[in-house]
Amino acid sequence: MTVIDHEGAPEIVRRPGYRRRPLAGGDDGFELTFEYHIVEPGSGAPPHYHPVDELLVILEGEVEARLGDEVQRVTKNHTIAVSKGAHHSFTVVGREPAKILVFFPVANAFSDKYTTYL
Repeated sequence: MTVIDHEGAPEIVRRPGYRRRPLAGGDDGFELTFEYHIVEPGSGAPPHYHPVDELLVILEGEVEARLGDEVQRVTKNHTIAVSKGAHHSFTVVGREPAKILVFFPVANAFSDKYTTYL
């Protein structure tokens, strides 16, 4: 068993205003991607898709999520479930950063093999 401190995990800057902390994945011998993301207001993920399912658990903050043509505001204590192949994006709205747990059932989900930007 491994216990992981989210705040102490190494931080990677994904893009301006978007930081990610890998918690468990291929580098740890797991066949999954599990990360803790901190996203500043106005930042987020541009339109993209994956050939696998994705879960985003909003721990804090508020995001405007787009899945296909549907747009919805999502707040803390809610999960966004994205089916494989679905075009999606999100932007943090409000004044506070969003803290999000991100899960994929494959290792290295942010590689070019598993993430395609539109």
